Amino acid sequence: MLLAKIGERRQVHIPKPIFEEMELKAGEFLEVFRLSDDELVFKKKKIVDVPKEAEVKRGALPPVLPYEERMKILESMYQGATDDSEDIDLDFIKKSRTSKEIIISFDE
Repeated sequence: MLLAKIGERRQVHIPKPIFEEMELKAGEFLEVFRLSDDELVFKKKKIVDVPKEAEVKRGALPPVLPYEERMKILESMYQGATDDSEDIDLDFIKKSRTSKEIIISFDE
């Protein structure tokens, strides 16, 4: 019989012979079932089955759309939009950045 110890952060130590027999790797998932008040079952679980050559490195960004497609999306977003830059008094905004007394509200 092999013993497993529960750590301070509820981590369970899996004995090395069982870890190697089941070909477990750090970071893999185990499904946990409760059989009774004092019995648990751990089952190896694959969350995502991705071929090794297609694995994405952590922090990698998805591929970028071609320029033409990005422009089509922007055109569809701004279709019918009007230029409202004349509605904003830029001098007033500049003054408000240096003064604590002026408060800008765009809901007027």
